Amino acid sequence: MNKLKNSLILTTLLAFVRDGGSSDNLIPAGKLKQPSIATIPQTYRVPVGGDAELECKLLNLGDSVQLWKNGTRVISVGSLQVRNDPRIMRSVDKLVIKEVNIWDTGTYTCEIEADMEEQTTVSHFLQVLEAPTIIGVPGPESMRVRAGTTVSINCKAEGHPKPNITWTKLHSGRASPLSVRAELTIEEVSRTDGGLYQCQADNGVGEPKFRKISLQVLYPPEVTAVEKTVHASVGWGVNISCDVWSDPPSSLEWFRGTGSMEYLDQHTQFQQMTVDGSLRYSLSLVPQLEIDITNYTCLARNKIGEGKATVLLTGLPSPPLVSSGELSASLTSYLLSWHTHSFTDIAAYNILYRKLPSGPIVYAWDSIDLGGEDINHDRDKTGGIILQHYKVDNLSPDSAFVAKIKAKNTVGWSDFSREFLFYTRGKDSSPVESHVLGTDEVTSSSFVSENYFQVAMGLLLLLQTLIR
Repeated sequence: MNKLKNSLILTTLLAFVRDGGSSDNLIPAGKLKQPSIATIPQTYRVPVGGDAELECKLLNLGDSVQLWKNGTRVISVGSLQVRNDPRIMRSVDKLVIKEVNIWDTGTYTCEIEADMEEQTTVSHFLQVLEAPTIIGVPGPESMRVRAGTTVSINCKAEGHPKPNITWTKLHSGRASPLSVRAELTIEEVSRTDGGLYQCQADNGVGEPKFRKISLQVLYPPEVTAVEKTVHASVGWGVNISCDVWSDPPSSLEWFRGTGSMEYLDQHTQFQQMTVDGSLRYSLSLVPQLEIDITNYTCLARNKIGEGKATVLLTGLPSPPLVSSGELSASLTSYLLSWHTHSFTDIAAYNILYRKLPSGPIVYAWDSIDLGGEDINHDRDKTGGIILQHYKVDNLSPDSAFVAKIKAKNTVGWSDFSREFLFYTRGKDSSPVESHVLGTDEVTSSSFVSENYFQVAMGLLLLLQTLIR
């Protein structure tokens, strides 16, 4: 109905504008230059409150009539302004809209009505820009929820064009992207979901807008043992530790034994905050009897629930850690060095070694048992680390081997060490002394066994072997 009405108005206006000319003085159409528009289509981006100037440069207009339209709605015909809007003004080559608002966004068409088969037009798009605004109360907000619930956080924004929403989680000065939807949903929230969340609204107009929301998750204590197994001996002091995450804060108690546990009402305990946000509780012990070398359980409680972890005190030696370099100085032997944690003396070692498996060929383990005078009793300066070495003979030159070791004290056998890879020297390679860590180096390096230079030499030797 509106299109029909506009068409009737346009026809009437065109007749009105053209009426009054004398047909006796008309120049034949063939002798007239055809009217045209010299302006190309453009997109105008104007902020809210600014003035939009839409260009339409006409050539050879003659008796033809210029029209301006917004979509299908007529703004003006010739010198007659149809749309009653005081903000709209026209000049010879422009349509000016003062103090634009977002409702002015749209397509504006300049058109020449003439006695031609086709109309001459140019269409511009006016994009009215409005900086984003986040709807709601500005500034930080907070939410408090229980673990296991589903949380939805909304961030609604206005602006023109429509702002894009981005959710991030802020942690230690870094922002981790989460979602680009207005609603951020976190299902079954846990301790790690707590923190500061940020919503950003941005549409490229002005500066982005931000909103921060703090999420506090209430949960029962989460407890982990710093070391699940701690080596101990009667008369030697040890520390055992548990890390506790809890909100609200919790209290912690220590128990000893298995099954029906004994509550430790008298003990020395200290605590400190760790970098990951947990509270570390450490218990100092000096076992007086063998029965004191047992399980110790830390139990934390708060208003929501409880959590616990168990530390095993054991008199067994730790699995040995190899500290010698990977490349042997000899063609047919290798000096194997290692250390193990034991408060009591080591009574025996068992060494297993074999050639490195090659394709489908898997070699059998050779076994060496050390005891008696073969056992060293050298310790590091802490007194808890025992150092040992042994020379393995009758090896093939220019070959790769793996070895593993276990230790025995008065309590029993340790687990085997990790398998250790070493190489014998080739006939054409220069001798390289295999470095063995001393007592001070073992302690200061926290038992690190890697010697990077020798690792590189070992790999080079292996590569030479493969090439040959």
